[in-house]
Amino acid sequence: MYQIATFAIDNWINLIAISWFIICFKGYNIYTKKRSRNTYCLASLMYQYRLEWMTQMIGREVRIADEAAIANLERGVAFFASSTLLILASLMTINPAGKYIHDA
Repeated sequence: MYQIATFAIDNWINLIAISWFIICFKGYNIYTKKRSRNTYCLASLMYQYRLEWMTQMIGREVRIADEAAIANLERGVAFFASSTLLILASLMTINPAGKYIHDA
């Protein structure tokens, strides 16, 4: 218990900052969900297009175009995720002091 109290005292500004970030993030999420129900926005428009596309897809026999569209979307997401991981890994390996590990 003493360690937690010491940590909170030493890092109070960081705890306030992360708490504020979480409150703002959750609040914005709640706000946008409520707002998208009443306002014509990009999220509600895309939701309506997806519903219409899925209902039409059920009635069609040949779904090759639908499968190609989904495969392209999956490839795009996979490329974005892998490139993001590579960028993050390269940023984590940057040594700001300019020294090599074996020189220490």
